[in-house]
Amino acid sequence: MEELMTILQETNHFLLEVTQVEQKKYEATLENNVVVVEDCMKKEQALLLKLKGLDKKRERTLQTIGKPNATFREIIATLPEAEKVPLENMFAQMQQNLKKYKEVETNAQNALEFHVHCIDKKLEQLQGNKGKMYEGHGKVKQATKSFTSRKV
Repeated sequence: MEELMTILQETNHFLLEVTQVEQKKYEATLENNVVVVEDCMKKEQALLLKLKGLDKKRERTLQTIGKPNATFREIIATLPEAEKVPLENMFAQMQQNLKKYKEVETNAQNALEFHVHCIDKKLEQLQGNKGKMYEGHGKVKQATKSFTSRKV
C-alpha cells in the first residue's frame, strides 16, 4: 500500500502545483497581463502531460494489486486499520486540494471569459460594426438575425 500512498502524495503535489499556476493566471488576467497568462497556459500544458503520467502510474498500481477498476475510496475501505488511517488522511487532503483547484480554475475561467467579452466589445466599437464580434480564428462573427411573426 506504500505505492498508493506515493501516488496520493504525487497527486497532492500536482494539485498544489497546478493550483498555483491557475491562481497566477487568474491574477494576471485581472491585471491584463497577456504575457503571464500565455506563460501559465504553457505551464498548464506541461502539467497535463505530468497528470497523464500520474494516471498511467495509478492504473499500473491498481493492476498490480488486482483491482484495476477500483477507486481509491474502495481500496482504502478494504485495508486493515493500520494502513487505512494514513491513506484516508492523504485522500482527504487530496480531495481538499482538488476542491481548491476547481475554485481557482473557475475564477480564472470566468475572468478570461469576461476579458474576452470586453475585448470583443472594444473591437466592435473600434470597427464601428455593431453586431460583429471576433470568433477566435480571425473570423468576424455576424450577429444572428431573428424572425418575428406578428401572426402569433
